[in-house]
Amino acid sequence: MHELATLFNNFYAACPILKAEDGPQQLRLWLTLKFKETLDDALSVIGLPAPFRM
Repeated sequence: MHELATLFNNFYAACPILKAEDGPQQLRLWLTLKFKETLDDALSVIGLPAPFRM
């Protein structure tokens, strides 16, 4: 889980999401949503609450 979070953090730092053009922005927003869902699922498996805000 730590590795996934680290990889996403590197992506987030390298690729602006809200400042991107429409095409890349939609893809990056989708990818961010999928990361959040995956993190939520992983944390729930080990009994931890997901963060409300990242």
